[in-house]
Amino acid sequence: MKFFKDENNSVYAFELDGSQDAYIKSNLILVSEKEAGLLRADAEEKLKLNNKDLIYYELINIDKASIRAIREYIVSKQDAPLALKEHEITATILRKQLICQV
Repeated sequence: MKFFKDENNSVYAFELDGSQDAYIKSNLILVSEKEAGLLRADAEEKLKLNNKDLIYYELINIDKASIRAIREYIVSKQDAPLALKEHEITATILRKQLICQV
C-alpha cells in the first residue's frame, strides 16, 4: 500500500499497483507506513478523549512545539544561563544521534 495524509493528518491508503492513483488528490502528502500508523494511532487516541482532555492534549502539543524555539532563542543570547546552554547542546547531540539511526 501507498500511504498519504492530508492537511488534517487523516490517513489514506492506495494500492501499490497504481490502480487507485486516479483517486489520489493533489493535496495529499506521501508518508511512510510507519508514519501512517502513528497518525492513525494518534487519531484513535484523540477519539477516546473527551472535549476537556482534547483541549489539554492540544495545549501540551503547543507547549512541546514551543519549547525548542524558546530554548534556541534564549541560548542565542550572550547572557543565557549555562544550564540552558548545556541542555541545548545535549538536545542537539541527541537529535543528531536520532537522525543517524533512521
